[in-house]
Amino acid sequence: MRFLVAITVSVWIFTGCGNSVLLMLDKDKTFKPSLDNTQKQQLKNGQTTLAIFRATYLNPIYPDAYHDKEYFFVGIHIQDDLKEGSSGINNPHYTLTLNDHNATAVEPVGETDKLYKSMPMVERWARYYVVGFDDNSTGKLNLVYKKDTKQSVKFTFPRYVKP
Repeated sequence: MRFLVAITVSVWIFTGCGNSVLLMLDKDKTFKPSLDNTQKQQLKNGQTTLAIFRATYLNPIYPDAYHDKEYFFVGIHIQDDLKEGSSGINNPHYTLTLNDHNATAVEPVGETDKLYKSMPMVERWARYYVVGFDDNSTGKLNLVYKKDTKQSVKFTFPRYVKP
Protein backbone atom coordinates (compact mmCIF):
# COMPACT_ATOMS: atom_id res chain seq x y z
CA MET A 1 0.00 0.00 0.00
CA ARG A 2 2.82 2.43 0.88
CA PHE A 3 4.41 1.74 -2.49
CA LEU A 4 1.15 2.62 -4.28
CA VAL A 5 0.85 5.88 -2.32
CA ALA A 6 4.47 6.78 -3.10
CA ILE A 7 3.92 6.13 -6.83
CA THR A 8 0.70 8.18 -6.83
CA VAL A 9 2.35 11.13 -5.06
CA SER A 10 5.34 10.97 -7.43
CA VAL A 11 3.10 10.98 -10.49
CA TRP A 12 1.09 13.87 -9.07
CA ILE A 13 4.23 15.91 -8.34
CA PHE A 14 5.75 15.39 -11.77
CA THR A 15 2.54 15.96 -13.71
CA GLY A 16 0.00 18.29 -12.07
CA CYS A 17 2.27 20.49 -10.01
CA GLY A 18 5.35 19.01 -11.59
CA ASN A 19 5.51 21.85 -14.07
CA SER A 20 6.16 24.29 -11.25
CA VAL A 21 8.70 21.91 -9.66
CA LEU A 22 10.57 21.59 -12.95
CA LEU A 23 10.39 25.35 -13.49
CA MET A 24 11.87 25.92 -10.06
CA LEU A 25 14.74 23.57 -10.87
CA ASP A 26 15.39 25.29 -14.20
CA LYS A 27 14.48 28.68 -12.66
CA ASP A 28 15.94 30.91 -15.32
CA LYS A 29 18.62 30.51 -17.95
CA THR A 30 20.44 33.60 -16.71
CA PHE A 31 20.39 32.79 -12.97
CA LYS A 32 23.45 30.50 -12.89
CA PRO A 33 25.56 32.72 -15.20
CA SER A 34 24.51 35.71 -13.09
CA LEU A 35 25.54 33.95 -9.91
CA ASP A 36 28.85 32.86 -11.50
CA ASN A 37 29.58 36.48 -12.49
CA THR A 38 28.62 38.09 -9.15
CA GLN A 39 30.98 39.10 -6.36
CA LYS A 40 30.14 40.74 -3.05
CA GLN A 41 32.31 42.24 -0.29
CA GLN A 42 32.09 44.46 2.74
CA LEU A 43 34.18 47.60 2.95
CA LYS A 44 35.39 47.72 6.55
CA ASN A 45 37.26 49.94 8.94
CA GLY A 46 38.47 47.43 11.53
CA GLN A 47 35.36 45.60 12.72
CA THR A 48 32.97 48.30 11.45
CA THR A 49 31.23 47.78 8.11
CA LEU A 50 31.26 51.03 6.15
CA ALA A 51 29.56 49.74 3.01
CA ILE A 52 28.44 46.60 1.25
CA PHE A 53 29.24 46.40 -2.43
CA ARG A 54 28.23 43.76 -4.97
CA ALA A 55 28.87 43.62 -8.69
CA THR A 56 27.61 41.37 -11.46
CA TYR A 57 29.48 41.47 -14.77
CA LEU A 58 26.69 41.76 -17.36
CA ASN A 59 28.54 41.30 -20.67
CA PRO A 60 28.82 37.47 -20.49
CA ILE A 61 25.21 37.14 -19.28
CA TYR A 62 23.54 39.41 -21.83
CA PRO A 63 26.09 39.73 -24.68
CA ASP A 64 23.58 41.17 -27.15
CA ALA A 65 22.41 43.93 -24.81
CA TYR A 66 25.73 44.76 -23.14
CA HIS A 67 28.58 44.81 -25.63
CA ASP A 68 29.73 48.35 -26.42
CA LYS A 69 31.28 48.91 -22.95
CA GLU A 70 32.09 46.83 -19.89
CA TYR A 71 28.82 46.74 -17.92
CA PHE A 72 28.14 45.83 -14.31
CA PHE A 73 24.98 45.55 -12.25
CA VAL A 74 26.13 47.22 -9.04
CA GLY A 75 24.53 47.19 -5.60
CA ILE A 76 25.69 49.68 -2.97
CA HIS A 77 24.67 49.98 0.66
CA ILE A 78 26.54 52.62 2.66
CA GLN A 79 25.97 52.62 6.43
CA ASP A 80 26.13 56.40 6.88
CA ASP A 81 24.85 57.39 3.46
CA LEU A 82 24.18 61.00 2.70
CA LYS A 83 20.89 62.59 1.73
CA GLU A 84 19.08 61.73 -1.49
CA GLY A 85 20.94 63.04 -4.54
CA SER A 86 24.36 62.45 -3.03
CA SER A 87 23.83 58.89 -1.83
CA GLY A 88 24.68 55.49 -3.25
CA ILE A 89 26.91 55.76 -6.30
CA ASN A 90 26.72 59.57 -6.05
CA ASN A 91 28.21 59.67 -2.55
CA PRO A 92 31.25 61.97 -2.87
CA HIS A 93 33.23 59.95 -0.30
CA TYR A 94 33.30 56.83 -2.50
CA THR A 95 34.60 56.12 -6.00
CA LEU A 96 34.12 53.25 -8.40
CA THR A 97 36.70 52.57 -11.10
CA LEU A 98 37.47 49.85 -13.62
CA ASN A 99 41.18 49.48 -14.38
CA ASP A 100 41.63 53.04 -13.06
CA HIS A 101 38.91 54.46 -15.37
CA ASN A 102 35.79 56.22 -14.11
CA ALA A 103 32.34 55.11 -15.20
CA THR A 104 31.02 56.65 -18.41
CA ALA A 105 27.41 55.52 -17.96
CA VAL A 106 25.30 55.13 -14.80
CA GLU A 107 21.63 54.18 -14.79
CA PRO A 108 19.63 53.58 -11.60
CA VAL A 109 17.74 50.27 -11.45
CA GLY A 110 14.55 49.97 -9.40
CA GLU A 111 12.94 46.95 -7.74
CA THR A 112 10.36 46.65 -10.51
CA ASP A 113 12.99 46.50 -13.25
CA LYS A 114 13.28 43.17 -15.08
CA LEU A 115 17.07 43.15 -14.62
CA TYR A 116 16.72 43.67 -10.85
CA LYS A 117 14.29 40.76 -10.62
CA SER A 118 16.65 38.44 -12.51
CA MET A 119 19.76 39.13 -10.43
CA PRO A 120 20.91 36.91 -7.55
CA MET A 121 21.63 38.18 -4.04
CA VAL A 122 19.75 41.48 -4.26
CA GLU A 123 18.97 43.23 -0.99
CA ARG A 124 16.11 45.67 -0.52
CA TRP A 125 18.20 48.20 1.39
CA ALA A 126 20.86 48.59 -1.31
CA ARG A 127 20.75 50.98 -4.26
CA TYR A 128 21.25 49.39 -7.67
CA TYR A 129 22.72 50.68 -10.91
CA VAL A 130 23.88 49.53 -14.30
CA VAL A 131 27.34 51.04 -14.65
CA GLY A 132 29.27 51.14 -17.92
CA PHE A 133 32.98 51.71 -18.44
CA ASP A 134 35.02 52.47 -21.54
CA ASP A 135 38.01 50.21 -21.13
CA ASN A 136 40.43 49.39 -23.90
CA SER A 137 42.92 47.34 -21.91
CA THR A 138 43.26 43.69 -22.83
CA GLY A 139 43.86 42.18 -19.39
CA LYS A 140 41.52 41.31 -16.58
CA LEU A 141 38.84 43.67 -15.32
CA ASN A 142 39.71 45.14 -11.93
CA LEU A 143 36.70 46.83 -10.42
CA VAL A 144 37.60 48.89 -7.33
CA TYR A 145 35.20 50.52 -4.90
CA LYS A 146 37.10 52.93 -2.64
CA LYS A 147 36.38 55.29 0.24
CA ASP A 148 38.23 58.58 0.49
CA THR A 149 39.90 57.27 3.66
CA LYS A 150 41.68 54.70 1.42
CA GLN A 151 39.72 51.58 2.43
CA SER A 152 38.73 49.67 -0.70
CA VAL A 153 37.40 46.42 -2.09
CA LYS A 154 38.58 44.97 -5.37
CA PHE A 155 36.87 42.52 -7.70
CA THR A 156 38.60 40.83 -10.58
CA PHE A 157 36.63 39.45 -13.52
CA PRO A 158 37.94 37.68 -16.61
CA ARG A 159 37.25 39.87 -19.64
CA TYR A 160 34.39 38.54 -21.76
CA VAL A 161 34.99 38.41 -25.48
CA LYS A 162 31.88 37.75 -27.51
CA PRO A 163 32.36 34.68 -29.75
